[in-house]
Amino acid sequence: MADTVIEVDCSTGQQTERELTPEEQAQREQDAAAAAALAEQHAWDAFYETRNLKLTASDWLQEPWPADLPDSVQNQIRQYEAEWKSYRQTLRDLPATVDPFNPLWPQPPPLPLLPSSAPGEPPYRH
Repeated sequence: MADTVIEVDCSTGQQTERELTPEEQAQREQDAAAAAALAEQHAWDAFYETRNLKLTASDWLQEPWPADLPDSVQNQIRQYEAEWKSYRQTLRDLPATVDPFNPLWPQPPPLPLLPSSAPGEPPYRH
């Protein structure tokens, strides 16, 4: 069954229902395909933006570490080093298997506890 359209005569308000012509049907299908492709591209763009932010947020946990990173923090990072490498590799591999409309993100390993600052000093920042 072909799709239908309701046309309204603006001067009388009379409504007429008719089937779409083959050309109109083809245009409707083309428009729907273009809209679906655009939605998928937006989903992939959002996916990659989030994935890249997650990778960037954990860059500082990879060696070489900042020169001023305290030994206690380096030791904590080493404790979870394999888990962080696995997490980051999972993020890199995700595009091959993910549904960009509903990505299931891996949970990151624990973050190291940064040392407290002395009163009046700014907190440690990377």
